[in-house]
Amino acid sequence: MSNSADDMRVCLLTGAGGGLGTALCTEMDRRYLISAVCRSKLPRVDSQEVVFVDPLSQEPKRVPKTFVIKADFEDESQIERVIELTLARFGRIDLLINNAGQYITGPLVPGKELLEDASRMMEINALVPLRLAVTAARMFWKERRAENIKLSRNIVNVSSTAGLKLYENQGQSLYAASKAALNTLTVHMSHEFSRFGVRVNAVAPNSFPGIVPTSRVVEEILKLDAGSMSGEIVRVDADAAK
Repeated sequence: MSNSADDMRVCLLTGAGGGLGTALCTEMDRRYLISAVCRSKLPRVDSQEVVFVDPLSQEPKRVPKTFVIKADFEDESQIERVIELTLARFGRIDLLINNAGQYITGPLVPGKELLEDASRMMEINALVPLRLAVTAARMFWKERRAENIKLSRNIVNVSSTAGLKLYENQGQSLYAASKAALNTLTVHMSHEFSRFGVRVNAVAPNSFPGIVPTSRVVEEILKLDAGSMSGEIVRVDADAAK
């Protein structure tokens, strides 16, 4: 694949400041232009915000491929702002990785604190990915069916095995419900977005890096971008095929 900016895919990545976000930025750096969205913690990669320098390296400095956008998705107005900034910077969006998430656990009974967090967790884990996808479609993808198909534009939602099965005594009820909702939305988006040539899939990893290596989650996400499937929820677990 050519490394010229015109030939590189443009990825909009949320949750860029976490472990998976930084791993994705690192792995994708030479093959993608990345709009990396984070709330406060920056991904540990070169960007317009920060440059990591190895004083012993003889390689010339590269122009960072990662463009950091700070945004708090609890403010719904940030959704359109993130899409606008990405399009202003790179001119297009080829891949949307919905990686931002909330993980809050606790018992349902008495569950007062958990219930107070229910709306926020559902918002970040399910509704923000939906809003980002719909806004990207409205602002860029909707009238570009042939181009979308040619460039294999797609969405990868980062879900969890908690949305597929019960883990007893983990207090994951509302977290699991939010990820199950994301899985269902993935399938419905796949059907509706096919009208304008955009694929939609999800990866559902078990806990990483404790049970599943983070590198394997990255690999599965990039396989979905490189592939042709749509409407799939790809389970990534210790006992799943590697």
